Amino acid sequence: MEYDGPNACFRLDPTEGRWYNVNEVGKAINCFELVSYGHSLFFIKYDCLKRLDVRMNKWDSMPSLHFKRGCFSAVIAAEDIYVLGATSGREWQYVTSVERFNIRNNA
Repeated sequence: MEYDGPNACFRLDPTEGRWYNVNEVGKAINCFELVSYGHSLFFIKYDCLKRLDVRMNKWDSMPSLHFKRGCFSAVIAAEDIYVLGATSGREWQYVTSVERFNIRNNA
């Protein structure tokens, strides 16, 4: 589903008490999750996974999810990202599987 809304991101540096612009992920998007780990933000969308190094303000592409998902949830536990549930396809079929992505191994 295409979305033509805003795609701006900002981050607060609590030590400086200032807001900073974050480089854009790309085109405007909806139905995504952001999770954080260390100095990284992970952007997860049905067909892509990207990591933002907040110190460098640079996005890097990562391996995509194995299954295209919309309206899912994502959490980090230890060094793993878990993507849970979702809908998929034109008929919005429910996805009951869980995908795990290891942050250290990029797999």
